[in-house]
Amino acid sequence: MIRPVTTRGFTLIEAMAAVVVLAIAAPTLFITMTDASMARVGAVQDTRAITFAEAILGHVLADAGSDDASFGFAGFADAAAYETALRARIDPGLGAFYAGFGFTWSLTIEPVTATQSGGAWTAAVDMGATNPQYRRVTAAVSWTDQAGVAQTLNLEVLVADRS
Repeated sequence: MIRPVTTRGFTLIEAMAAVVVLAIAAPTLFITMTDASMARVGAVQDTRAITFAEAILGHVLADAGSDDASFGFAGFADAAAYETALRARIDPGLGAFYAGFGFTWSLTIEPVTATQSGGAWTAAVDMGATNPQYRRVTAAVSWTDQAGVAQTLNLEVLVADRS
């Protein structure tokens, strides 16, 4: 008895064609996956930088309400001394944590004066102001991204003299 011929499986030509198609498509897929992964890492670093800057400014705002002479609005007059004191409190814990991710930070404090003219208020940084009503505090967080490019995030808050 003769068995009927059935076609099951792949021929050698079909198998080789599939390998060629995969060899062409696979590198493109891997490159796309690598790009997506790098973009995700960049987004995570951006979020960490924002969180770190917000934490620094949270300390600044807490200090602004302090009655301690070295803190409070008056304590911001000597920006270098204030930053040194703030670093002494932040760097051992929070700063060390973010340094592990490659972050560094700095603080800039500038006096701001406001004037009213014709019913409109204007405010400007006035480095010569002896009695400013406000201080602009900028937390700058820096890091190197996954592509090796230096990045800096500046987050600012305006602190008022409540006295």
